Amino acid sequence: MFNLHQLHTASGMIVLLAFILKVGIQIYLDNSLGKAKTWQSILFFPLPFMTPYRGKVSAENHEMKNLCNLMFYTCVVALSINLVVGILEYQTK
Repeated sequence: MFNLHQLHTASGMIVLLAFILKVGIQIYLDNSLGKAKTWQSILFFPLPFMTPYRGKVSAENHEMKNLCNLMFYTCVVALSINLVVGILEYQTK
């Protein structure tokens, strides 16, 4: 069905896509709260983007906050799978 190389590549692409979506949603949520970040702060201080979103949001943005956190947890799970599959792939060579 799928070999280890394909699973490693797919999980890596999921990590990248989930992280890009999470950062985009978090920037949107921060802007809606009036806490706009410059590109310099995003580039030099990326740690807030590597954690679940904990800011208080309005009722209309609550689903966006849940989606942002879902993308974070998706990224963590896909990264874990990527590491395990990468180690397995390395050992089979």
